[in-house]
Amino acid sequence: MKDYKKVYDKHILIRHDLDFTLENVPIFSTIENELGISGTYFVRINAKNYNPFSHNNSKIIKSLIEKNHEIGLHIEPDYYKNMDLDNNNKSRI
Repeated sequence: MKDYKKVYDKHILIRHDLDFTLENVPIFSTIENELGISGTYFVRINAKNYNPFSHNNSKIIKSLIEKNHEIGLHIEPDYYKNMDLDNNNKSRI
């Protein structure tokens, strides 16, 4: 087995929950990229304050991928709790 410290001498885990806006994402992702840090950015599909599918936000998300950051889905169970779903529809969420 390899010596853990030799293989992983520098390691950081950083996550970003994008709750309200993607406005500052380019700034943070550029700084992290310059420092050699890959972050994980969790995007809300049902955000009230931004649309991840808009042209500008899609470009921001694409730039994260190009900078070797990860994209995750920010799960929002409360969004679905009041939906009238039968068992067939629940499997699609």
